[in-house]
Amino acid sequence: MGISALVALALVAGSFGCSAKDGSRKAFCARVKDLPALDAIVTGYSEADPAELTGRLESAAESYADLSDAAPDEIRQSVRTLVDLVDAVIEGLGRNPDDPEATADELRAAVLDHPGAPLAAVRVADYADKQCDVQLNPTIDEESPTTSPGTGPTTTATTGGSSTTTPG
Repeated sequence: MGISALVALALVAGSFGCSAKDGSRKAFCARVKDLPALDAIVTGYSEADPAELTGRLESAAESYADLSDAAPDEIRQSVRTLVDLVDAVIEGLGRNPDDPEATADELRAAVLDHPGAPLAAVRVADYADKQCDVQLNPTIDEESPTTSPGTGPTTTATTGGSSTTTPG
């Protein structure tokens, strides 16, 4: 599995923190609409200035942790499952920014260590679609619970009759 396929799985997964007592649909929807696409954050990681890459990764981790905090009870466990995967992906990228082979190994290990993430990603995407009118669009292969290579979430937020699409 290539780096882009692993990142695609992580994109679907998102990074989500670990504490939330007061999450709500409204708070979750507000956060998911503004969530940065991870592929945009990690694109060009091996060529990025180390300080700039660190900033992008930290910002992404914070955004996804905020989404976890905002998650209501009915989706919280799925969001937390995804938090773990995306945090592992972000940590792996941060450890090996100039070694694509080592990064690919780290990303493969992260995916294998989080077998529940693909199903959690589907649940989160379904919730975002139905409750928030935001399409995260994970593509799941029916024979294997991973995302298809080269695909990732596309966030489409519909507000007051207009829509904004951010490629994932």
